[in-house]
Amino acid sequence: MIIELNRQYQLAGLKEFKVDSVFAPDDQVLPRLSDVPMVDDAPTRSKTTSFKKKDRKDSYLSSNSTDFQSSQHSTSGDRQKELTSFQQVMHDRWQKANANIPEVDQKDILEENPVFNSGKKKSPEHQHHPEFSQSSYLRLRSIEEAFLMRSYFTEESAKKKDTGITEHLRSYGIQKIFDLHQKKDYKEETLFIAAAIFDRYINIVGVNNFPKNKIVHLSTIAVLMSAKLEQPISPSFTRMINLLNAEEKKVVTKQSLIDLEADILVRLGFDFNFPGPMQSLERFMRLLGYDLN
Repeated sequence: MIIELNRQYQLAGLKEFKVDSVFAPDDQVLPRLSDVPMVDDAPTRSKTTSFKKKDRKDSYLSSNSTDFQSSQHSTSGDRQKELTSFQQVMHDRWQKANANIPEVDQKDILEENPVFNSGKKKSPEHQHHPEFSQSSYLRLRSIEEAFLMRSYFTEESAKKKDTGITEHLRSYGIQKIFDLHQKKDYKEETLFIAAAIFDRYINIVGVNNFPKNKIVHLSTIAVLMSAKLEQPISPSFTRMINLLNAEEKKVVTKQSLIDLEADILVRLGFDFNFPGPMQSLERFMRLLGYDLN
């Protein structure tokens, strides 16, 4: 595509291209903008300046800037009317968008938003942004369906008990996650994310392909990775290993956990944005009115 710059310069009222041409904010550059109402009816004006520091400073601190600001104040009445109409349009759109949300969210908007409750409540007690709660919940539901995972224990895997992970070993690994989570006093979200990492990795690798002697490694690194995502303080590999029993400390090393972590990141595609049960429970409790109990 060829751009005819000379034609554009002629339309702009310029005889030739100059990099030092400065236009005031209310100038009309192209004729097609002539039908747009300007701030004032001042004629188009331009000023040529050099690139010296002093001249450049004068260019934006000159009287042109002051004239432009004064012209805004001169039409403040008309501008106020326009702003009022614009605000009314946006307010009508906002009300129309919130007409289909649940009643509990509409109630929270009116009772807990300082704009509508005359400052009776400075901060919300239930939801920070109730107008987005329903859409956010539906988005989480769609993500949950996208990351849906069924039981990875099949009849074929149950027959190969000598080569893969059994349901008993899986229960032992989840119990180890519970144990480490309780000792570190982590948040509930950290527990569910650790269990999700544990199960999703086994589901991708396969119960018959994951070695039995690495089940404690997987539980430990799952807690560490979830703590990195949810906890305010970054966890320590050494301290987490010290929470294991004496037999497990002999086989679990920091380097083995780092290697397993790298493999988990690659297998899961660096995507840990899968929702857990906490988000759904919080939404249900608010809808039922039990979120403050």
